[in-house]
Amino acid sequence: MEDANLINSLTYAKVRQSIFPHDHYAFYAIAMKDGSPFGLAGLWENWRNPNTGEWERTFAIITVPSNELVRQIHDRMPAILKPGSYDRWLGIEPDPHDLLITYPSEPMTMWPISTRVNKPENDDLSLLDDVTGVSDVWAPLDLRPNDRKRSA
Repeated sequence: MEDANLINSLTYAKVRQSIFPHDHYAFYAIAMKDGSPFGLAGLWENWRNPNTGEWERTFAIITVPSNELVRQIHDRMPAILKPGSYDRWLGIEPDPHDLLITYPSEPMTMWPISTRVNKPENDDLSLLDDVTGVSDVWAPLDLRPNDRKRSA
């Protein structure tokens, strides 16, 4: 993610609630059309593993029903928080569940990316290149602008 200011502003978190900063997600690159980063609503917890006695930290990203765009590939999507709601999500309010809504499709875009993303040792920007036309599997989803290259 390129926006270091967003990352720095999201390094604090209240118990059990967090924001995972992103600029895309999934085996399709799903992003904001303007390229801006976004935060996914999440939960975290520290707990002692009863089998080992070691402290563990676990994370989960909250999902909601998909919007029209994402519904083409899945019926659920991460809960995307609007930037104006970050402080409220991380604040002391006991139940900000009304923030967990299906984000609208209009500001978002989606394009298929390489299955190379399935291997952790593959860690380069070309993972986000649009692979439209590489395989007939992707042909039915022509959702991206033609300028979807992220390689350096």
